[in-house]
Amino acid sequence: PRLQELGSHLLLTVHDELISEAPDDVTNDVREIKRELMGDSYRWGPIDLTYPVPIDPDGSIAKRWSEAK
Repeated sequence: PRLQELGSHLLLTVHDELISEAPDDVTNDVREIKRELMGDSYRWGPIDLTYPVPIDPDGSIAKRWSEAK
């Protein structure tokens, strides 16, 4: 819901990559929300698990997927 409120739409998932589009003025906000959600993915739902390895996802912003790497 938070991403949808910003006008972001998920276009594609490739393994552990989430490719989405969003208006230019909210791209940094969308990137930070996605990093937060991917880093805390084990805390979704009613059970709070402790993951033994820290997850620190990165993110990039580009007009084309090939430029985001």
